[in-house]
Amino acid sequence: AKANELPDPVAEEVREDRKKRFMQVQAKISRARLKAKVGSTQKVLVDAPGVGRSSAAAPEIDGLVYFAKKPGIKTGQFVDIRIERSDAHDLHGRLA
Repeated sequence: AKANELPDPVAEEVREDRKKRFMQVQAKISRARLKAKVGSTQKVLVDAPGVGRSSAAAPEIDGLVYFAKKPGIKTGQFVDIRIERSDAHDLHGRLA
């Protein structure tokens, strides 16, 4: 990137402090957005027993949806999950 060619780079300590502050703000934003989904029903793609992601989520980037394992639900299947709670990155619910 062109920025790497500029003289007098920002000190490592300053970069880390800025990153930490940025991530704190981002966590607040994520927490608020996920909290708004509590009470809704989300279509979830099952990745593993009791774990999936919403149909709009990207693997390894967006948070997960956790729900109770149930026999007969297979990886790759879509299920409807009633969202009961959230945290900074993930949703938690039950089969709707």
